[in-house]
Amino acid sequence: LTGSGQDVGVEALDAFFARTPRLAVAFSGGCDSSFLLAAALRAGCDVRAYGVRTAFQPAFEIEDAQRLAAELGADFELVDADVLAQGEICANGPDRCYRCKTFIFSTILARSRTSRTIRRTAPASRRSPSWAWCRRCVARA
Repeated sequence: LTGSGQDVGVEALDAFFARTPRLAVAFSGGCDSSFLLAAALRAGCDVRAYGVRTAFQPAFEIEDAQRLAAELGADFELVDADVLAQGEICANGPDRCYRCKTFIFSTILARSRTSRTIRRTAPASRRSPSWAWCRRCVARA
């Protein structure tokens, strides 16, 4: 049950999948990206999960994401992204998280285009566990 305020300007997920049958999911293995991947698979989308390895991801998080993608029956591809080679990120400015995410999602999009034709990249949400990468970045800065 949703209230009218929850529906303002929001496209239903099934409508999104209907018009976007092929997509890449930025997959951390957290709640949001796991739900999005499972929903895309259930909707019959041609979807691939992309995990990203940076200096801020512990190996066990990547292994957990790979395991979960396999359990869901999704293709998983691990992408290396050298965020520390990006001057804009290392400058540690107030917009470092935005710049880091932009770099990560651009890296996923570039990889998805070389792997196969993907029409869209779908980050789970700004509040998804993948944003924990930014919190780790801030903690290490």
